[in-house]
Parts: sequence; structure tokens; C-alpha cells
Amino acid sequence: MTDTTYKLPVMDTIKLAWSKVYGAKGSIWAGFGILFVIMFCLGIIDGIFQYAMPNIEPGIAFIVQVIGFLLQMGMVYLGIRRAQDLPINYRMMFRTFESSITIRIIGLYLLQVIILIIPMVLIFAGIFINAADTSTGTLAISILLFIIGILAVIILGVRMMLSMGYVLDKGAGPIEALKLSFAASKANFWRIVGITLLETLIIIISAIPLGIGLIWTLPFGLLVYGVMYNTLSINNLRSQ
Repeated sequence: MTDTTYKLPVMDTIKLAWSKVYGAKGSIWAGFGILFVIMFCLGIIDGIFQYAMPNIEPGIAFIVQVIGFLLQMGMVYLGIRRAQDLPINYRMMFRTFESSITIRIIGLYLLQVIILIIPMVLIFAGIFINAADTSTGTLAISILLFIIGILAVIILGVRMMLSMGYVLDKGAGPIEALKLSFAASKANFWRIVGITLLETLIIIISAIPLGIGLIWTLPFGLLVYGVMYNTLSINNLRSQ
């Protein structure tokens, strides 16, 4: 039987994302600027509450973190739209504050945390066992648990990576988004890992000359995700 599973091209994905940087930098950097200003102002407010009303400051800090997360996901949405050759502007980053989308984003985040609890327990168990008993046998068990936990976190993280795209782009519910992400990333685990590592390397290298290269590579990072999501979601739909 012929394997019809779509294979995400690594270098073509990188090249396509890079080609879409032109014409998108202005809107994306405007979004980054708004994100910075909002979080700076919220940080000041949180600092005021920390000194003036310390009892309720943890609640304020939590709200600040939620707002920051929603704004970051709004930036991801800009990358997705650009990858689809749709017009973008910085105002679109606030789509994540639409009540139905907000609920789905938070629901997906909580579901991802729940899924990752078991491998995280394995990691902490490995650390705890090693700290409690340093004998050779115990050390081997603790290392094994730690490695299994780390691998599970990486595998699940990669397979769930596209789920946020489905929420932002299609308005999918948390469970549906995870199912679609697992289906779209099928047989593409190492390709997604490779693309992510290449993207990270490019961004790191671009930051070396006084950070000037980040003008291009930070938008590029958003577009890499957008291109991966768009390409895999389309081809997964065709294969169904």
C-alpha cells in the first residue's frame, strides 16, 4: 500500500516563511510594540498593587499573565493570516479577546497542561528519587524516569503544537483542536522538530550583529508557525 501521508518539506517551509516576511514586518512590529506597551503598563499597575494592596496582588498578577498570553496568541494569529496570503494589520491581534475565542484558548491551554501532567510527574519523580537515595540502582531508575518524562513532554508538545492554530484560525474547540493537531502532525514529528530548530538557529544568529537581524527574524518566527500550520492543515484536510 502506498503511503499517502503528507510529508512537510523542511527547507521549502523555511523559504516560504522567509518570502512572506516582506510586506508583513510593519504590521507585525506594530503588534510587538503594542504588546510591549500594554505589558509595561500592566507591569507598573501590578507593581503598585504589590506595595499598596499585597493581598490581592496575586490575582492582579494572574490577570496580567492571562492578558499577556492572549496578546501573544494574537501575534500568532497574524502569522497564520499572513501565511494564508490574507491581509493583516495590528488590530487583528485583539481577536483573541473575543469571548468565544478567549474561552477556547484558555480551555486548550488548560487541557494541554492536564495532558502534560503525567510526564511532568515522571520528571519530578526522577529528580526526587535521586535526591532521596543516591545508590546505583536508584540512580538508574531516576535517570530512566527523567528521560522518559522529557521525551514524552517533547513528543506531546510537538504533536499538540498546531492545536492553537486551529483555535485561532477555525475557532475549533480545545478537544477538536488537539485531535486535528495530532492528525495534521502525523508522520511529521521530526520534520516539525527540524524546522523549529532551524528557525531558532536563524533567530539566534540574526541577533549576533547588535540584534539588527531580529527586525526580520522575529516576524519570520511567527510566519514559520503560520506556514507549518497552514500547509499541514490543508494537506490533512485533503487526505481525509
